[in-house]
Amino acid sequence: MKLRIEPGFVGFALLIYALAGELVWPFFWAAGVHELAHLIAVWLLGGSVQTMTLRFADAQITTAPMGYAAEIACALAGPAANLLCCFCFQSGLPVFAVVSLLLGCYNLLPVGPLDGGRVLYAILALAIEQETAQKVLLVVSIGVCAAMLLAAVYAAVFCAAGIWPLLAAGRLALQMARMGERKEKQVAFPTAGG
Repeated sequence: MKLRIEPGFVGFALLIYALAGELVWPFFWAAGVHELAHLIAVWLLGGSVQTMTLRFADAQITTAPMGYAAEIACALAGPAANLLCCFCFQSGLPVFAVVSLLLGCYNLLPVGPLDGGRVLYAILALAIEQETAQKVLLVVSIGVCAAMLLAAVYAAVFCAAGIWPLLAAGRLALQMARMGERKEKQVAFPTAGG
């Protein structure tokens, strides 16, 4: 497996440190557990990881082609590990538990670049044509991003939630837009079909 670290990853770490220094280590531990769970799931299902790229607020794992069922299992492994960490560490490491919960729930959103979007696409692709599944995923992703942006603005203005909801929603919307421009396949683990 080849590991790539982009400059944006370092920038993201510095941004987290500048905005909320006490969350740096809980966040990176939660993200590390999340990505490790994806890697373990790929290997347990007989897949091979070609590259892992750490980017701005994101990690991308490239694998050899896998079937849709394996893709669903691998995509769900990261959020499942985060939710398990939340349950196991809620009394001993409450900040880590909350960060794990938030990261797991965020990644379950049915938006193209996230694990929930990969699961939605794989389930749809089992039932309908890939092109139609991609279009449905795009519509759902745009709807979820729009709702997140509206909720983030509301939370920032009326609930004094600060900048974090806006950063999370904005980052996701920008990543979706970037994927659309490059016309990337919105599935992390290449599939070999059903």
